[in-house]
Amino acid sequence: MKKSKLLVLRGTGQKGKTSTLNLLIDQLIRIGAVMEKEEWVDPSRHDRAVVLKIKDKKIGIVTRGDAGCYLAEDFKILRGDDGSESCDLYVCASHTKGSTVDYCREEFENILWQDKWGVKEDGKTISDLEILQDKVNDIQALVLRDTVLAWL
Repeated sequence: MKKSKLLVLRGTGQKGKTSTLNLLIDQLIRIGAVMEKEEWVDPSRHDRAVVLKIKDKKIGIVTRGDAGCYLAEDFKILRGDDGSESCDLYVCASHTKGSTVDYCREEFENILWQDKWGVKEDGKTISDLEILQDKVNDIQALVLRDTVLAWL
């Protein structure tokens, strides 16, 4: 996979990386991507590994990025048991440091890191904070979609 491109949505835990990547999958399907493979790796957390095809290019997306061992498992799903299947571009979630970052750097050379956007309180009570974060996730998914299309 060293020669494949990797787009990483990086952020601390519980910041909406999985939600944003699931929105990215939905956005790509809306513009014509076809789902070639989908496996729910942790349905209770909405985590999945998918392969989409758009414009004769394959995009592999894994939404679970809590540990490097999970990334290894999920990328194996995308590549197939024998490693013979490949994508032109991969997208995954990652923490800001630790085993997920290590895995990405060990497996890929061509990496684009995108920090997860967020909103947070600063000592004030914001009653609609979750709604605001959902809107941020929607917007970031659109930016990721455009990044994917430009990088294919």
